[in-house]
Amino acid sequence: MEFRELLKKDLDRVGCSLSDLSRASGLSSAVISRYRSGERIPRPNSEMLQKLCSGFAKLEAEAGIAPLGEERLLRYRAVIGNKPSLLSEHLDELLKTLRLSMKDLSYLLNYDASYLSRIRSGKRTPADPVAFADHMARSLNESLRPSDRLLVASLTGAKEDADFVPALSAWLIQSGMGEENSIEHFLNSISSFDLNQYIRSISISPETFRARTVRPEEGMKLYYDVEGSRQAELDFFMTVLQADSPGPIYMYNDMPMEEMTKDVDFVKQWMELIARCLKKGCHIHIIHNVYRPFIEMMLGLETWIPIYMTGQVHPYYMTSQENTVFRHCVYVSDACALQKEGIGSSLENSAAVLSAAPDHITYVKNRAKQLFSHASPLMKITRGVQNEAQINAIKTEYAVPGVWNIRACVPPFSTLNEELLDRILDENHAGEDLRRRARTFLYSQKEFLDRILQNGTCSIEILVPSKKEFEEYTPEFDAPFLNSDESLSYSWETYLEHLSLSKEFAAGNAGLSVRQTDSSAFRNLSIYVRDQKAAIVARQKNPRIIFFITHPNMVRAISQFTAPVVDPAL
Repeated sequence: MEFRELLKKDLDRVGCSLSDLSRASGLSSAVISRYRSGERIPRPNSEMLQKLCSGFAKLEAEAGIAPLGEERLLRYRAVIGNKPSLLSEHLDELLKTLRLSMKDLSYLLNYDASYLSRIRSGKRTPADPVAFADHMARSLNESLRPSDRLLVASLTGAKEDADFVPALSAWLIQSGMGEENSIEHFLNSISSFDLNQYIRSISISPETFRARTVRPEEGMKLYYDVEGSRQAELDFFMTVLQADSPGPIYMYNDMPMEEMTKDVDFVKQWMELIARCLKKGCHIHIIHNVYRPFIEMMLGLETWIPIYMTGQVHPYYMTSQENTVFRHCVYVSDACALQKEGIGSSLENSAAVLSAAPDHITYVKNRAKQLFSHASPLMKITRGVQNEAQINAIKTEYAVPGVWNIRACVPPFSTLNEELLDRILDENHAGEDLRRRARTFLYSQKEFLDRILQNGTCSIEILVPSKKEFEEYTPEFDAPFLNSDESLSYSWETYLEHLSLSKEFAAGNAGLSVRQTDSSAFRNLSIYVRDQKAAIVARQKNPRIIFFITHPNMVRAISQFTAPVVDPAL
């Protein structure tokens, strides 16, 4: 029996509706609907499953039905546990990382190659997944070279050789609960981040900086070990900051960061200098190291959210990891160039070279260009009307048929008609230029949705707050054509009318469905996912910014993420 079948059986037994269970559990009706349809499955140890069982217990007490108590939780965990979880996906990722063929794995494990192939494809589940994962971990522990062990450690997070077997075994069959939590933190940071407050909080007096500038006539400055590595980075950004025309900054760093970040004062100064370079107008092109455990990768990206919010950062990642022993760092701008190198996970014998000499800058810049030619965009970030050309280019790339799932904090712009748009523009006292941009965007959004629905489907879940919630947090249009100092706010009447138009629009368009929810974890984000291959996260206001994400692990985590919803009455 599958989880959705057991859930339906309990709904019938208690005789309750989805809205009844939503009220009792504190989960939204949309979340429970996904569970019932099989679209989503809660993690076996998640708070979501606990709330679901607590909700049933409340309804059983109200109806005078004998409670199942702990037995229900055990039943749910049993059917969820029968799922292969991420075993097939992680097995595939492990083989690709190690470049092992199915024949090689068959020889190592002494298993039939066709049996292993079916597990890899998800068509077969081992009778005892725990024993299978443990046997694989022990076999690889005995046979892998040191360099390959480092590759496995980058997937599992194992810190020591003694952790290799338990870490790999657990990673192969883990439920992915950590991914759900880490993607929740990432999305919550985007939704709630206050850019102005952040800028005020990190302000540091120039007299306290440890950084120095480097001049062309000084030649190359050398730095050694951990403290030297910190000083080299601060000196690089200070030199960029003092230059008249520093140009864009290109950054790649696969050196270990744990020792660097133990110095809290260094981290504060590093972030302050980055913020000042951005304020000066610099754009940063950075290759992030994503070949770490997913949770660590997301935590690292979360620290960059303040910088992402400027719209001046262009993140990339390497599609493969060829080297985990020799570590390198390359930072370069028109003002100076920094190169660092080290071995393994320690900075004990690392060295750095910083130079402002034109010939050396040219050399390092050419190296950086070659490096970035092998990287892929991690995400595209747009902010404000100045990026309208880029938004149009991305719309062309994304507007393809497929299965679209959208969780929107406001009704979609594409379902407006001209009459309601004009009324909203009148209410906001919009000028002629804003009116022109709004109408142009309306036509382009209608065309965008038409292209999606030509041979695809689109499901939209729209947040519908109470009137009190609406007045406390007045929604604005999710509209990238607006300048940073412009806004288009709804009135309560125009919001309800736009919602009604959205439902009417869906009724007249095959392949489009609109449903409403009165609860959402994010009131400042709209999330779009296409075929679990691409995701768009749009922040509505303060600042208005859009993240176009294509990294497969991030897209998968966002598409599978089910945000917790708390009952306001609790």
